Amino acid sequence: MTPEGLSQEEINAMLNMVGDDDSSDAPDLSAFAQVVAENFGTSMGTSINTTFEFSISQYGPKAMEELELPDTVVLSKVPFEEGATGTMFLTAAVDLASLLVDMMMMGAGESKEEMEDDDLEAFSDLVNTSISSCSVPLGEAAPGTKFRFGQPSSVAMDPDAVKSAIGDDAVYLIEFSANVTDKLESTMQLLIPVPLAQELAAAFSGGDDSSDDDDLFDFSDSDLEGLSADDDHEGASAADMESAGLSKDQLRNIDMLLDIDLAVIIRIGSTKIYLKDLLKLGSGSIVELDKKAGDPVELVINNKVIARGEVVVIDANFGLRINEILSKRDRLNSLRG
Repeated sequence: MTPEGLSQEEINAMLNMVGDDDSSDAPDLSAFAQVVAENFGTSMGTSINTTFEFSISQYGPKAMEELELPDTVVLSKVPFEEGATGTMFLTAAVDLASLLVDMMMMGAGESKEEMEDDDLEAFSDLVNTSISSCSVPLGEAAPGTKFRFGQPSSVAMDPDAVKSAIGDDAVYLIEFSANVTDKLESTMQLLIPVPLAQELAAAFSGGDDSSDDDDLFDFSDSDLEGLSADDDHEGASAADMESAGLSKDQLRNIDMLLDIDLAVIIRIGSTKIYLKDLLKLGSGSIVELDKKAGDPVELVINNKVIARGEVVVIDANFGLRINEILSKRDRLNSLRG
């Protein structure tokens, strides 16, 4: 059978075969992270009345001893009241947190070296507004689950105190680049205790994330380097197979998938309109989208966002310069129906 003739069910079966040997214990929170990045940043920008660039820079399990934090951190506890059990921890450098509070208060965007109790309370309100804006989109991304957050509380402390406050040896880290236009470039970190991360991953996968079946691929990105449909895997030595951690059957399945034609959609935005407004549309009508000018556009495959970037012109055609993209493992996972 040619690759073009594979059904979605056959693709799913082949992908499941690739992961039969073993599985990773790390929960997959990529969908959760994307929803938070999009909605938290938009809400924060509205609160401070300026552009707030908020995008994922890294995510995955992290040992607390390896966590990199600024000298003084504002730690915000973000409890779940519905949808999950537990508390997340949001970290921000004092200069970023104080600048955001100042701009919310209609100031010029001045940073402080220390934050008073009133400043910390105001920052908690900012976090509350921004994280609450994620509740409905998170529920839409995890059908059957309704999310609601409690009021955050914020405290300024040093890195050692942060690690003591969380109390775990390891967390699931989602790090965001957080840039206030013409003011400050910084980062924020969302630290999620592992049991809570597993619970969230299960909600987004529609099942129990502790099960081996939820992790389709036990090989890393480096295992996939150099693999192509033109490679003669049948002639590879046993040592080659062992070093890659893949059997001949697994490599054969990957080869079949590598030749599949995929429909790629570049999405600049979306919106919803009433039927009556749809009927009023005509030549020259303007439909406003949910994206601002300058926001990254999305590369979508199989109804899943794979990458984000900016539109460029190549000769007479449009193209996409990719600025952020899912890992190879997550890109392979996106083929599942």
